[in-house]
Amino acid sequence: MKTRDRVNMLTIGLIAVVSLAGVLLILYCTRWGPWVLSDAMVYIVSAKNLLAGHGLGLFRPSGRFLPTTHFPPLFPLVLSAIGVTGIDLVIAARWLNAILFGINILVVGISFFGLIRWAWVSISLSILILSSPIWIFLHSGAMSEPLFIFTGLVSIFLLIHYLKSNKRSKLVGAAIASGLAFITRYIGGAFIIAGALGLLIFRRGSWKRRFVDISNYLFISALPMLLWLGWLNFPPKKNPPRHIEFFIRHLWDSLQPVRGAIVDNLWGWIPFSTYLPPLHYRTRLVILVFIALALIVLLAIGIRRFRKRNIQDWQLNNGLLLAGLFSLFAVAYVAVMVFSYLYIEPRPGSGLGDRMFAPVHLAVVIMIFSVWYFVCGTISSRKWLQIVPVVVALMLTVSSIPSGLETATSLHQNGYGFTSVGWRSSETIQALKEIPSDTLLISNEEEAILLLTGRPAYDIPELRQANRPSIDQRFGDDLDDNVQRIFREDEAALVIFYDTIFTQFWNLYQGSTQQRLEAFTKGLRLYGNYSDGAIYFYDADLQ
Repeated sequence: MKTRDRVNMLTIGLIAVVSLAGVLLILYCTRWGPWVLSDAMVYIVSAKNLLAGHGLGLFRPSGRFLPTTHFPPLFPLVLSAIGVTGIDLVIAARWLNAILFGINILVVGISFFGLIRWAWVSISLSILILSSPIWIFLHSGAMSEPLFIFTGLVSIFLLIHYLKSNKRSKLVGAAIASGLAFITRYIGGAFIIAGALGLLIFRRGSWKRRFVDISNYLFISALPMLLWLGWLNFPPKKNPPRHIEFFIRHLWDSLQPVRGAIVDNLWGWIPFSTYLPPLHYRTRLVILVFIALALIVLLAIGIRRFRKRNIQDWQLNNGLLLAGLFSLFAVAYVAVMVFSYLYIEPRPGSGLGDRMFAPVHLAVVIMIFSVWYFVCGTISSRKWLQIVPVVVALMLTVSSIPSGLETATSLHQNGYGFTSVGWRSSETIQALKEIPSDTLLISNEEEAILLLTGRPAYDIPELRQANRPSIDQRFGDDLDDNVQRIFREDEAALVIFYDTIFTQFWNLYQGSTQQRLEAFTKGLRLYGNYSDGAIYFYDADLQ
């Protein structure tokens, strides 16, 4: 066996070992099950209802069935497909995302090695993903991100192979994968935008050929979403999907949280940035802009050297294609995210934290390594230059290991969300199982109740309405509120969870929170008081 073949096999084998470690790590983290919050609850319960023959959606406490329209369908559909075997869907989500973590590591490591042929850099990149706390956290939940990342990565790597080989099957595969990413998360439209721009910029041949490819790519990739939108609108569903509301006034001020989040996240990706002294927003922004300009200068140097040497088809250099497509994706992703934050109603609930920026983080790391490879392509002796990206990957890995270990340990010991140890041992949840199934429920944690008991509950309107009642008014006495009327007249149960109700009321009443909490249940008939909550019924005779 040739030395090169041995190196290739050893590299692929080591990347496979890292990916297997990723699967085992997620299984370790999900000892109590994958974490579940509001979005994950919708995925799981919708999939259960689909398996039961009701369709993809949720039942309201009134008995009305509402199709799932605010969330794309692919992840709950995949859960349903697994659930056909009879496996519990929470367990299905655990194994699916654990396996996807291993596959995502494998796809990045092997695809990068196949294009770049830098063995240690590819292995280092795989280890970096394995140690990342945000990637560990995302794959430990019953969330759609792992499937979204998998389909998006496949779309970009297949598109690169199409640009290199002109094989039509690669273009079709890339379009299908990006279309699947789009119906996994709506922000997946960024993969389609990046793919279309990539074909426009990097496709060799006439402009007519480029536009034909772009048209075919856009049609195929948009088809899954068109089918989904068609199902939503024919006939129109009573629960309308998210919609666009444009406004222009105070645009710069509205962007302030987004601008701050972008700088905060980019700064957090710098190795050991947490050990640096606190820096002002503008200072961090200047440093980040300087780093970006340095990468642009490196890229320009590489392009100049390739053109000066008259290297044929230098535009199809693997490093340039990787850097270009992942840069296009990062820009498109941020643009779609900003647009969604400003104009989509209801606003996406995932916020602007690490979870939202995780795909950009991976794209930026791959882009940086690819730019370096592209520049090194003009240097005759370049093996020693592999040390630079390996050192960078090592620094990123070492800086993330403490947080990654802390995340994994915490998830293993306590779980998180509605599948955590606390929720699984909830005395209030156990008490609810003893209440007759035809009793209507009202709660400040209706999502947890639906997941853990299968019973839909009304939320407390006060927690989501701008018009707040008198601070001394007990729940149930507002004659104009429909939920309170149900509590009063239909003998519904009010279920309060102590761990979260105080924070929820604090957001509304600040220093008057305790006074409001006391008045909220004063005069209600206490059914049961538990370590984590209480259950009340309305009694007109009590004041």
